[in-house]
Amino acid sequence: MKHLLIAMFLYSYVSVLSFSQMNVSVDSDCLKRNSALISKVMIETFGKDSISFLLDNNIKIMFVSQVDSLGAVLKLDIVRSNWIITNDFITLIETYLIESRIQFYICYTQDPPNVPKSHIIASAREYFKNNDWKTINLGFPGELMDLYEYNRKKAKEKGVYLSKYDYLLMQINKF
Repeated sequence: MKHLLIAMFLYSYVSVLSFSQMNVSVDSDCLKRNSALISKVMIETFGKDSISFLLDNNIKIMFVSQVDSLGAVLKLDIVRSNWIITNDFITLIETYLIESRIQFYICYTQDPPNVPKSHIIASAREYFKNNDWKTINLGFPGELMDLYEYNRKKAKEKGVYLSKYDYLLMQINKF
């Protein structure tokens, strides 16, 4: 009986914690942090040469994903790209994300800007009381490469070659 009561207490405690813990962000770099995470996953999954090929050919990929309140991927719903994406590619990424329990941020904006962050977070908590998942977008390379040309030219003036891959790594480390 004592073990049953302890088990019931622990289950209740974990249930309460699952609703109180969320990986929600309201800041302006949220999408960039998610792009850095998915880019890192893609490097770990496919390697430097494949990612360099994608970057050098300006290939962009958008993942639409279902995540739990902690931002862990439950399912990739849609993958869109300006390149042909195979089912094997989707399966590899989805499996890696699910098995590794990579936690993305659930991004919100302060719209209108005078809405307090606490109100947005309270609204997100309420959402997850009634729903098991939320849909988020993850972009590769997303906004991470927006200033590449500017930084490449600055590096060139100093006599340094800055590849797209090296710049992506810098951006991943930044975010």
